[in-house]
Amino acid sequence: MQRRINAKPLPGGRPGFRVTFRHPLRKDVVTKSLGTHDQSEAQGICDDLSRLCTRPELWRDENNPELGDFHKRTLEIFFGENSGALKALQRRGGAVDRAQVKGLVQRILTGAKVGESARAALLTAVERVTRELREEAADLRKQRNEWRERFQHLSIEHAALRRKHNLHTTATVGEAYDAWTGFYKTGRRYQTYQNATYAVSSFIAALAQQRKMRLGDVAPKHINDWLASLKKKVYTLQGRKKVYIDSTADLAAQTKVKYKRCLSTFFEWAVVQYGLSENPVVRALEVGGAARYAENIVAIRREEQILELLDALQPWPYWRAWVAVAILAGPRWAEQVWLKVDDVYLEEHYLRVTARQPGRTARKVGTKTGRERNVPIELTTLKPILEKYIEQRRKEKHRQPWLFPSTLDDHPYMKRTKTVAGIWSSNSTFAGEWERISKLAKPKGWSEERWADSFFAYGPAEWRHCYGTARGATGASALEISWAMGNSEEVCRRHYVAPSTTGKRWSFKW
Repeated sequence: MQRRINAKPLPGGRPGFRVTFRHPLRKDVVTKSLGTHDQSEAQGICDDLSRLCTRPELWRDENNPELGDFHKRTLEIFFGENSGALKALQRRGGAVDRAQVKGLVQRILTGAKVGESARAALLTAVERVTRELREEAADLRKQRNEWRERFQHLSIEHAALRRKHNLHTTATVGEAYDAWTGFYKTGRRYQTYQNATYAVSSFIAALAQQRKMRLGDVAPKHINDWLASLKKKVYTLQGRKKVYIDSTADLAAQTKVKYKRCLSTFFEWAVVQYGLSENPVVRALEVGGAARYAENIVAIRREEQILELLDALQPWPYWRAWVAVAILAGPRWAEQVWLKVDDVYLEEHYLRVTARQPGRTARKVGTKTGRERNVPIELTTLKPILEKYIEQRRKEKHRQPWLFPSTLDDHPYMKRTKTVAGIWSSNSTFAGEWERISKLAKPKGWSEERWADSFFAYGPAEWRHCYGTARGATGASALEISWAMGNSEEVCRRHYVAPSTTGKRWSFKW
């Protein structure tokens, strides 16, 4: 009796098993791979081969039904090339007589002659089974492709859901805040940076987990709760000491709006940096009591009123030149203050709005938009006023570099702001001095109430609006005006001016 056949590992350290045995019919040694990595499955195939080698009646008896119960790989190894037809017929069970098939296979193995009719019947059965198997394989491939497409679609949906709920980012609010402060500080004024970081740090402190909270878990509800919790700190003066009273009163609605805007700046950066699905501030509730009203852009709307204002300031050449530059060149308040005499190019007909350096060791900061620009000088009114003013300035014994230096000799600048000497330190000090001059320049017979409601009471912001109105009234396009004012075309069109296409044109020329 032949000994039991066992599985052996493939040579060379390859994964899988092989088998070696002497075939009971052909008397030759057969070495085949078992086609499996599973130890138990490989030994099961070897057990089936042992049964076939030790019990010839299993494959010689045409009526023995046990032949169809053997492992697929067992039949392939034992019957060789004829096993394909045998397996196909066995899988279809009943397509042809199993006894005839077994007898045919036995004759092929023993070398006996096979009749043409039997061979034709076998080939017909094999062709039919092969065709059916091919159709079944095609159906399976189709199903596989459909499931593959479905899997890809589900993968995309899964990724979209993870992004929607911000599950793809593991950054905490504290980590994001630390990275944002370094980014936001670059190129911004110190006060702007302080206001923004105070608002964001206040929001983080109001969260339950504070800095450890995951950035993607921040929801509009957290923002609403934070805005509702903001209180106004009330102080009083006891002598020279500032004493805290309480913080039970709600913070002003406009201040809450400002804080909310600062927080939105932080999350707009986080959307880009960490791939958040959206800015949660967008879906937060509006601040109560701070409803938006139509903007009221105050400006001088008539050409003769501009000329009347400039004529009234003739006794004060300094203020006449300043108001003329602000109205007919349109710089912002800070840009007006930092203008230098050397920035006026009269022969080339333009003013240069430059970058500035607040302190001796401080870095340079640009304009509000971060870009320098050249503003054309108006030729009929502004240029003669500037020529006369600059000629007087050049005769000064101790001439300041600033085009409009501070006129407050006793207190020219405020030390706490570290402002360069000779420059106006804040809008409030300027506004007080301008109010005094404008009241002296008002026409005779005007009351205080009439002065307060007139263009004599306007300040730097309103003068800048006048420039947009004047340029539009002379036929300039919104794009040309936006270049000179340092705004985008859309902002210029929405806030300052709609260029006129009909009606009387103003006489100013740029």
